[in-house]
Amino acid sequence: MFWQIQHEMFINNKDLFKYVHIEDNVLFTHAGVTKEWIEQNNFDLNESNIEEFLNSDPKELWQVGISRGGWCDHSSPIWACAYGDWPTSHNPFNLIQIFGHSQQQHTGSKVSFCNDTCHCIDSRAIFTWDNNELKVF
Repeated sequence: MFWQIQHEMFINNKDLFKYVHIEDNVLFTHAGVTKEWIEQNNFDLNESNIEEFLNSDPKELWQVGISRGGWCDHSSPIWACAYGDWPTSHNPFNLIQIFGHSQQQHTGSKVSFCNDTCHCIDSRAIFTWDNNELKVF
């Protein structure tokens, strides 16, 4: 019931939010876009269409994976888990990905995946991306 109220509040104010933002070859999302989630849904996504597609609020954004107690094999960019989805995933894009969603053991820390192209930052800290470097603010 509560998630329905949250979803309705979001939909009614959707123009204030974006699910994804790309800037300077960096993809910013809430929980990261995994190759496995794209394949699970048979999406034809790439660097040139991912931003527009995800910001259109497709229903698949609400897929919760098994690692988060859901019903899908792989979680969406809203629900992907740094410890359940990402350790075995692959970066589907020629973009650096920065996302949060999963608290890290130490405030201000990050965990990197996919040959250092995907970074899960601690959701309790503020980070900046400057000159291709991720820094705690």
